[in-house]
Amino acid sequence: MNNRNEKLFRMFKKNKMKMNDSFSFNCKQCGKCCKNRVDILLSPHDLFCMAKFLKQSTSQFFEKYCETYIGQSSKTPVVRLRPKTVYDNVLLREPQIIGTVCPLLDGNGHCIVQSQKPVVCALFPVGRFYAVDKKGYDYFMQDDVRCGDKSKRHTLKEWLDKFNILGTDEIMFVWNEFLSYAVELMHDLEKLPERIRELIYLSFLGMIYLCYDIEKDFLSQLEENIANFKDTMRRTKEIIKQHKNEEE
Repeated sequence: MNNRNEKLFRMFKKNKMKMNDSFSFNCKQCGKCCKNRVDILLSPHDLFCMAKFLKQSTSQFFEKYCETYIGQSSKTPVVRLRPKTVYDNVLLREPQIIGTVCPLLDGNGHCIVQSQKPVVCALFPVGRFYAVDKKGYDYFMQDDVRCGDKSKRHTLKEWLDKFNILGTDEIMFVWNEFLSYAVELMHDLEKLPERIRELIYLSFLGMIYLCYDIEKDFLSQLEENIANFKDTMRRTKEIIKQHKNEEE
């Protein structure tokens, strides 16, 4: 578990919430929580919804706003919003980097996908953990909130309903079940040559994140893409096994 996840887990144990628990928070859309962040991780559904809202294909949205890396513990490709570097405006000297902002902020510091923003953003200041044993989420209040005010009060359920987060439970169940499979798969393939692993990572990215028609239902496409990826991996393993047998 990395440092951030350890911090979030401590918050979870301290501030775990039930659906009827309430809290005070009012988002003023000041953009403060969108600065100097490198942890806005996206699910395929996040990417799909934002691309559809902006009338772009998922590939177009990815190329313009996202980047990917290999998770340190999961070994799977992780997609996140690509932070945009901010420079100072002092003249007569070399520009100095003063931080980063989310690439989806406009010139006034407002989110251009506010109604379809990623779940991690929509949840804020609430956080959540996926409980594998319950096949569902546990929620908690983050205690390092530095923006907004306390002028409005909400129950946890009211807050989740605002962005229909509970309405995506079926999608997120399918996604988390696939992630469990993908983590096990990627660890099994760690000893493969780097070139082969790169091809598998590209297949993962293309099939699972980018292969969508924004005019069609998301969940059915996700399930089809997962099935196609698993079939590709099954055939890949068979080819690798055959080559090993021939070498022996």
